[in-house]
Parts: sequence; structure tokens; C-alpha cells
Amino acid sequence: MLPGTFIALLAMLMNKGLLSPSRYVSAKEKLATFLYVVGHAASSRQAQERFQRSGWTVTQSMNEVLSAMVRLYPTVMRPPGSSIPWEIHSNPKMFPFFKGCVGALDGTHVPAIPPPSGAKPFRNRKGYMSQNILAACTFDLKFTYVLAGWEGSASDGRVLEDALLNKGFVIPPGKMYLGDAGYGLRLNLLTPYRGVRYHLREWSLGNQKPQSPKELYNLRHAQQRNCIERIFGVLKKRFRILVTAPEYPFPSQSINLGLKAKTLPKQG
Repeated sequence: MLPGTFIALLAMLMNKGLLSPSRYVSAKEKLATFLYVVGHAASSRQAQERFQRSGWTVTQSMNEVLSAMVRLYPTVMRPPGSSIPWEIHSNPKMFPFFKGCVGALDGTHVPAIPPPSGAKPFRNRKGYMSQNILAACTFDLKFTYVLAGWEGSASDGRVLEDALLNKGFVIPPGKMYLGDAGYGLRLNLLTPYRGVRYHLREWSLGNQKPQSPKELYNLRHAQQRNCIERIFGVLKKRFRILVTAPEYPFPSQSINLGLKAKTLPKQG
């Protein structure tokens, strides 16, 4: 994180009364400890060595900043607007065909260490323990919604259904998100044709051009939906804890993984 971004984030947390210094630890050090752990997937022992603090102090700093980030969520998270996104309106390949789309959504798996008593559902189809995290973003790479905590074995469609029915995910009336074929077709979700070439890497082979209207639609859909894959890549590169199973209690893992997408990337 750039120094200016760090200072701006610290000022925001302190000005809103979400984070404050304690007798022996400044608010700056608490935030630095948190970012060190999530940015480098550092263990508590590594953080203790880096900041020359006890395990208890590191844990307290992590918990305080985590709580502050969660409470910051309503400030930094914004639903998409009702106007046509610039990325659509300014591109003749996309407008007017995708004028009702406000962003893209997808699921991503991140390693998890669930409680032993309920670990089995977290084993995904690739064989490792994970959470299936749903996220939606605008075409300029700003997250509009994140839902963490679902087991790795849960389908993307099931997670989306829970988000829409129970977890406050609202799609503006008359608007749509772009999603992959795994979600199935619904009124507020635009998906590609099944059985037709889709992924951008498929189009890069042989430099081929679309041979039918369905192939052209799938190509444009994939090009525009690529924003969600890009932001997942940025997020996992910036916060290494998202690619390494964290050693912290599972409830903290769920909150922690979700708030990275909700807050930190938007701060630069």
C-alpha cells in the first residue's frame, strides 16, 4: 500500500472514531500490523517479531482493526448507479447491446481452515478446503457487493440465491449484471450461450474471429465480464492471505476475506 493511501485510510478510521490509540500502541501501528498480516499472509509469530510485540498485543490490534474495517463498510461500499456506465456507452462494440448492464459478478475460492466438526462441506471439487466467495463489481473495478462464508462445495448459483434472498444483494430495477454460464439465466443476470466458445483464452488461440451471432455475443460478453476476473487477480496479489489458509478462527476468516474486497482495494 502506498504511503499516501495508508495515511488516508488511517485518517478515515480515526476521524470516524473507528480506531484509536491505546496506552502503548498507536493507531498507526495497529493498522500497520493488520496490513502486514493480510498483505503478506504473516503468522502471529511473524507479526510479533516484526513489530516487537507480544502475541496478545498483535491479536488485539488485529481484532480492533478488523472491527473498524467492518464498520467502515457502509461508508466505502456503493451500489451501482442507474446511468449507463461509461465503459459501455463509450464503446460501440458494447453499446447499445449491453446498455442495461452495470457490472459483473462471479465466485472465487480462497483457502480456509474451518472448524473440524463442520469441515467436510468446505472441501471443494479441487480437493482443498475453501470458502466460495461471491463478489460483484462495476466495470471500473469497484466492488459493489461481497458475500463470504459459504462452503467450498456450494455452487455459485446457490451462493447467489442466498445473497439475493437473504443477504441484502440488490440489483437496481431494470439493470443486470454479467455472469458466467454457471449461474443460469435470470431477469437481472446476463449469461453467455452454453456450448459456444466463450472464454477469452479460447479466442486467443489461432486469432480466430466469431463465426456466428452467438459467438460474437459470447466474445463481447467475455470481454466486458473480464473486469471481475481482473479485480480478483489484483486482490489476491495484493493480499496474500487470500491465497494462503489463515491461522485465525473461522468467523474472523469470513469477515476478513470479505472486507478486503469491500474496503481496502477501493483505497488504492
